[in-house]
Amino acid sequence: MKLGNTKSIEEFTEAIEKLVKDDHCDYIDAILTYCEKNNLEIETAAKLVKNSPILKDNLLKLAKKLNLIKKHKK
Repeated sequence: MKLGNTKSIEEFTEAIEKLVKDDHCDYIDAILTYCEKNNLEIETAAKLVKNSPILKDNLLKLAKKLNLIKKHKK
């Protein structure tokens, strides 16, 4: 999947992971920063995240940590 200036889901995922590591920010901030720097629509980023299991999982963990979604009992 190629969207905007982003060549692939893998490259998008790598760019977000690098921002999280280098800037010591969370995934939400990293995605917003990436979108701003690359003139990428948030909706387009959402499609990329949806197709990236790594980002999806990390965003889910963050959302649970911030109590944005309910934690399910197993």
